[in-house]
Amino acid sequence: MATNKNTHITVFRGGKVRHKDSIKEGKDVFAQLEKNGITFSDIYVDEDGIPIKDGVKADTHYILSNSDAYIDTTGTDNLDHHRLAKKMGLKKLFSEEVSIDLKLDRENIYRILRQNNILVPDTYVIRKNDEDFLKTLKEIWSKFHTPYLVRTLTDTNSFPSKLIKGFNQLMDAVVELHNKGHDVHVLNYKSVPTYSVAVIPNFRGEEYYTPMIVETLLGKYEVPNKESKTKIFTHGSTEEKGNIYNLAKRVAKALDIEGPVCIDIIDNKGKREFK
Repeated sequence: MATNKNTHITVFRGGKVRHKDSIKEGKDVFAQLEKNGITFSDIYVDEDGIPIKDGVKADTHYILSNSDAYIDTTGTDNLDHHRLAKKMGLKKLFSEEVSIDLKLDRENIYRILRQNNILVPDTYVIRKNDEDFLKTLKEIWSKFHTPYLVRTLTDTNSFPSKLIKGFNQLMDAVVELHNKGHDVHVLNYKSVPTYSVAVIPNFRGEEYYTPMIVETLLGKYEVPNKESKTKIFTHGSTEEKGNIYNLAKRVAKALDIEGPVCIDIIDNKGKREFK
């Protein structure tokens, strides 16, 4: 339900092969992106293949981490950012590759919320075509406290989320989902109260209508599911309820939601966090 407003494209132009034409084509691309309401980053590539943004050398990994896809007008396909983009699973637009699917997956949603200064859990994406995913698992193990929540990146119905406490469990869960053809989403999980808020855009005279807050009652190391016990959140103060409602509306606005959604919020050391 998210629009092009939430899509971000990185545009590389310049380079050594066709510098002048590439600069001009890049400007034409900018005009088309602006016309369609798509945000973009302008990255100048010098003759040595080094990306420059705003006059200084750019951190290519950071740039591509905040992008949904990229466009390259330099006429060269063997630069470092091409190899990095391929490793990250990013599509190159206007090439022989299939055009990007702009449907937001779970990590893209988190990326957009981070850009809007909305707290979300720490996450990792492990691509099904990652030949060295064991290195990523070791990095997760060294940085995240257990337990982890492991789930598919895009398919939210076929495979339930799994709560993982050990490294071997993590590896088995990732291998299982990879074998079934799925990219994997891993996030740092916290056993804390979960509040769910329905948000309905343009209803009853409000931009975002929020009827009530429901609290899910969880045991330690329990993942919310349809069998979990719930109750209407009535014991919170007016200020506390207002903070939850306002955060749910911020999330809906950041994602440019056009239809009814349910937003889950957790309590992280006294700070509300989108889940």
